[in-house]
Amino acid sequence: MERKILVLGSSHTAAIAKAATDLDDFRAAWVKNPKRDDGPGDITVPQAIENAAATGPSDIIAITWMGTYHNIFGLIQHEQPFDFFEPGNRVEPDLTREIVPYSTLHQQFAATVSTDTFTRKITQATTAKVVVLATPPVKGDNDFIRSKLKNYRGHNVEESGVTPAAIRAKLWRLEMLCLAAHCAKSRLEFIPAPKEAITIDGFLRADLYGGDATHANADYGAMVINQLCQLRDQRT
Repeated sequence: MERKILVLGSSHTAAIAKAATDLDDFRAAWVKNPKRDDGPGDITVPQAIENAAATGPSDIIAITWMGTYHNIFGLIQHEQPFDFFEPGNRVEPDLTREIVPYSTLHQQFAATVSTDTFTRKITQATTAKVVVLATPPVKGDNDFIRSKLKNYRGHNVEESGVTPAAIRAKLWRLEMLCLAAHCAKSRLEFIPAPKEAITIDGFLRADLYGGDATHANADYGAMVINQLCQLRDQRT
């Protein structure tokens, strides 16, 4: 019997769905925000749970639900520009900005990731193997972001400005670190972003940009599909 792969999650599932149109036994569904059932998406949370319940122990469910807080927190410049020291000093902070303790940011991001109830509901509804996907790396081209985004969460992008790319990349890595740790505590496998999708500077490759400020395209989705198919093959 062919083992199914089901991807459930937020808007980042769209890139995966576009790359999976000709694949059998593979489905990706954008789950609507439970606070806005009339908003964008393919299915509601209750429908996602029903889909999960229809899977079996030989199947894989991949979830992309958390992982966008780095944008909410830091895509747009704060009134008080900030930076922080990243463990390992991969990118030196800009000392002209207010330096926020890494521990403070880590605590905040970890607390946000821990609020995820969607993944728990899916896990409880299925006997399939459940994995959690990283969200795509940030885009390093601030001019591209400005060209695609006029307003973000009540802020005028032209007036507020876009946070420097190096800081946004550090925030993304911090969030992925917290998400991976949360998965480990929940005994779920975390699937990092495809290595081949990330530039040497830690950004999403420009040829993998989606048509807006924060999403990747179908070519990136195809890389994630390859990761999941490899995982499925390993379970033979």
